[in-house]
Amino acid sequence: MPARPNPPYPVFFSYAHISGGDFDENPNRAFHTFFDDIGKMLYHLTTFGTDVAFADTSMRAGDSFQKVLFERLAQFRVFVPLLSLRYFESEWCGREWAAFEKRCKQLGPASYPPIVPILWNGLEDLSLPEWFTERHLFDDSTQDSRYREHGFFGLQVLYRDDYHAMVYDLARRIGQVSKSADLPDGDPEDLRILPPRFGGSP
Repeated sequence: MPARPNPPYPVFFSYAHISGGDFDENPNRAFHTFFDDIGKMLYHLTTFGTDVAFADTSMRAGDSFQKVLFERLAQFRVFVPLLSLRYFESEWCGREWAAFEKRCKQLGPASYPPIVPILWNGLEDLSLPEWFTERHLFDDSTQDSRYREHGFFGLQVLYRDDYHAMVYDLARRIGQVSKSADLPDGDPEDLRILPPRFGGSP
């Protein structure tokens, strides 16, 4: 059986938006920089096209954008959640995770999900839920010490060379996971009505 072609935007980045209030007109600037950097690296290190990665960068405004969002959630091949201080408090991130889990259930219990969780904040700064750690969805045993301490946000601010090296390593890892990822497509409308896996602050 021939392999299924990759859909547009085969890599889905799930992250929690933040509001800067009076402090910052664009508080998500660091994520946008990271997203541009990882997208370019994925293009060079995988066989994906220029439409390699998708992230919700528009603050989820309007029904038309939500339609696009759930179409992407129904088709991506690799799920990349950014573990931040606000991630598991976000209802929208919880909805994205619920869509991912529903599609994973079709793979069967013996299959490892095509997921690459990454640290946006330092590991010791996070409060990861028990269900997440019990399922061993994130293995921190082999990660760079500065990355574990600061996450991608901290590396971007403090250690630019380390940041770029970790972006490179992450792109390679996503590419490796994508080679065995055969996540069945979902129905956008079915995914849209799922209750969120977690969170209560959209």
